[in-house]
Amino acid sequence: MASSLTVRVGSIARIPVRLHLLLPGLLLLQVLTTPGYATAEVLVPYLVFWGVMTVSILLHELGHAFAARRHGLGVHGIVLWPLGGYTTCDRSRRPRARMAVASGGVVVNLALALAAGAGMLLRGRDLPGIPDLVPETDLLRATWNLNLALLVLNLLPGVPYDGGSMLEVLLWKRLGVPRARLLVTGTGAVIGVGLVLGGLSHGDMMLVVLGGWGLWKVGEAWREVKETGLEDEQLLFGAYDFSNGYRSLDQSGPEPDEAERRRERDRRREADRARAEAERREAAALRARADAARRLDG
Repeated sequence: MASSLTVRVGSIARIPVRLHLLLPGLLLLQVLTTPGYATAEVLVPYLVFWGVMTVSILLHELGHAFAARRHGLGVHGIVLWPLGGYTTCDRSRRPRARMAVASGGVVVNLALALAAGAGMLLRGRDLPGIPDLVPETDLLRATWNLNLALLVLNLLPGVPYDGGSMLEVLLWKRLGVPRARLLVTGTGAVIGVGLVLGGLSHGDMMLVVLGGWGLWKVGEAWREVKETGLEDEQLLFGAYDFSNGYRSLDQSGPEPDEAERRRERDRRREADRARAEAERREAAALRARADAARRLDG
């Protein structure tokens, strides 16, 4: 998971945490391109905003990580980068574990937003409506706005968001794993196009970038569906081997090597074919013995 553009910043509960250098780089770029950036009136709000965002994303990823551990899955690290974070954990074949890991991050964002909202109400302040993602020095307001935005975006019901992963699990028994994956890939494409068009119409480049990134991840998911096929035995319900990392909205970052993933799929298929052939031969041998016994009795 490590790359030349990430640095280790520590570990939490024995989970290594790395920071992608583009994250502080974008903060520096945003500050330097803002008029009056050398003044405290400009610098402090940016530092507060980016600090709250980084901590919120880290806690979101820890939500995924601790959910994975609770279900007996190994967690190997977290990377924080410009679009959020990436948690690498062991694979799971169990629907309940998959749902728990997928929902672990959004539960954290919901808890943080509720805590910030309660703090504002206790101080006699009104809660903001639509999240206003602008740099500010108000910690409670920034926590409310950022975590509410992360919650809503992560609940989008398509690839590559947490909501897409949760919807996919809910559809497994009805549609089967491969068709459920195909459906959330399609909804992810619609969401990505909508974000790009919405960002262009409102002059919001962040939405454009987010939508474009989502479409890129949709393309990766579609290629995987085409490679495995809808009738692939590896995708039968209860036997699907999930990706070796968990990515959410705040995802992407360094990807597992595609060639290695393909080799792993090929190894699993070969093992299944060998097992099926052995079972076929064993069944044939049993039938032969039964036929021989009947002939002797006759």
